[in-house]
Amino acid sequence: MIRKYPLFIAAVALLVMTASGSRDESVSGLPSAAATPDSQGTVEFTCTGNKVAFNATAESIAVDWGDGSTEEYGTLDDDKVWHEYANETERIIRIRTGNLSFFSCYSQQVTDLDVSNCPALTELRCYGNLLSRLDVSKNTALTRLYCGRNQLSSLNVSSNTMLERLDCEYNQLGVLNVSNNMALTVLLCNNNRLKALDVSNNTALTSLYCSYNQLSADILDRIFKDLCERSGKSYGEIYIGGNPGSSECHRSIARDKNWFIPN
Repeated sequence: MIRKYPLFIAAVALLVMTASGSRDESVSGLPSAAATPDSQGTVEFTCTGNKVAFNATAESIAVDWGDGSTEEYGTLDDDKVWHEYANETERIIRIRTGNLSFFSCYSQQVTDLDVSNCPALTELRCYGNLLSRLDVSKNTALTRLYCGRNQLSSLNVSSNTMLERLDCEYNQLGVLNVSNNMALTVLLCNNNRLKALDVSNNTALTSLYCSYNQLSADILDRIFKDLCERSGKSYGEIYIGGNPGSSECHRSIARDKNWFIPN
C-alpha cells in the first residue's frame, strides 16, 4: 500500500494542473459563457464616443469592449447593455452570444457592423449610424430590418425572403431590389436616389414610403399598376411626394385599387 501513495499523489497533481489550465483558458479573451461555438452568434462593430450601448435578446452575452475589459451577462430580453470609456477613441466591440434573435445599436456612431455569424437573428436595428455598407446575406431569418439614416449606397436583401418590414430611408441608394421579399408588408425607402422600384412581387404590401427619390411620372404609374389589389380590404398607403413625377402621375390608378396617397 505504501508504494501506491506516490502514484495517487501524482494523479491528484495532474488533475489539479488540468483544472488550473482550463480556468486559464476561460479567462483569456472573452468570458467562458462564449466558449461554445455551435449555438453561438458573434457580432462585431466599430464605433467612437465615450459611451456605447446596445440592446439584445439572447440566451447569454459576453462582450469585449475594446479597452481591455470584458463582461458577461445572462439571458437578455431586449435589455440594454452599456459601457463607458475614458476618451472617444475608435474601438472595436466584439460580442459572443447564444441564439441572438434581436440586436439594436441605433445612434451609436457605428462605422462598421458584422452580423454575418448570427443565423438566428430576426430583427436588426442599426439606424442612425455612419454605415457605408451592410451585409445581411447570411441573416436569412430576418423579418425586420431597420437601417435607415446611414450612408448606404447599396443594400442586398435578396437572401432575406422572410423580411416583413424594411426601413432603409435616408440613405444613398440608387437601386433597391425587393423582388425576393414576397412577405414584405411595410417598405420605407424614402429620401434615397431611386430612379425605379419594382413592387410587382410584393403582394403582401400594405405601406410604401418612396417619397423624395428620383421617380418620374411614368415610373410612379408603373408602381401604381404593380401595387397589389386591396379592394374589399383595409386601404394601403403610398407616399410619393418630393419625386419629379409626383404632380403629373395618374394617382387614380392606385386609388382604384384602394390605395391612399396622402401627399
